[in-house]
Amino acid sequence: MALAMFSAYFAQAGFGETYGIVPLMKKEITGKNSGNVGAYRNFGGVVYLTIFSLTDAPTLFETIGTIGIKRNQKAPLLPTMMVKGKKN
Repeated sequence: MALAMFSAYFAQAGFGETYGIVPLMKKEITGKNSGNVGAYRNFGGVVYLTIFSLTDAPTLFETIGTIGIKRNQKAPLLPTMMVKGKKN
């Protein structure tokens, strides 16, 4: 139980970080960015729920891990984000 609580703490911190960075991008389009972040989070939930309903738990976690690894490999290729007041 303690391990689950410890892991959940960091998972929730990651979710908060995702929503917390939205207003720092461009103030003029904060609403659009917030909508996209929320929509894609829900879309991801539907995708993983579909995978889980069609397969078993080990396949679901392998899929999540594979997607996470691939995403992290491509992250350095993404353009840097311009934050107002910060220089890259």
